[in-house]
Amino acid sequence: MFIEYFFKIKFKSVLFLSFMFYKEPDFHNDFVLLFPNFK
Repeated sequence: MFIEYFFKIKFKSVLFLSFMFYKEPDFHNDFVLLFPNFK
């Protein structure tokens, strides 16, 4: 139950971050440096 909730939140976060990456390339680069393992 908790895992499903976590993935739903993470999925929404990924969509939001994807939008941010599209809008702000510099933000994307900084994020990758901070979280190299984030996929």
